[in-house]
Amino acid sequence: NTGMGTFSPDVRWVAYMSTETGPPEVFVESLEPDGGRYRVSAAGGFFPRWSPAGDVVYYLSMTGEIIAVPVSTGPAGGLDFGAPAVITDRIENTNAGTFTVNRKTGSLIVQRAIQARQSTLLSLVSGWQQLLDRD
Repeated sequence: NTGMGTFSPDVRWVAYMSTETGPPEVFVESLEPDGGRYRVSAAGGFFPRWSPAGDVVYYLSMTGEIIAVPVSTGPAGGLDFGAPAVITDRIENTNAGTFTVNRKTGSLIVQRAIQARQSTLLSLVSGWQQLLDRD
């Protein structure tokens, strides 16, 4: 099972999720023949996303953390990956994806579940314009 692919900003690489090794993992692969393939996630991952400059790959871990992995071009044209860092946690994993990266600013846009302590009542008032017209 392979999917959730996203191209790097320079369109030389694609980051994607694959279950070929067991649990879902994030890989980055060159679009050039024999250009290289790298496993980015260490303990499972979904929804890879690139930073606007292509210098970070983000993904959602199996435990609901957004992980950032620095990326740089190596001396032979391949990629070098830095140490992964946890950006945030308690992210709900949904099939629709739970975060994205703003292509202009690089800001993360995250969907988070909110648990209210009490329910909030929402009232819909229709015909309110007629109430204003009364004297």
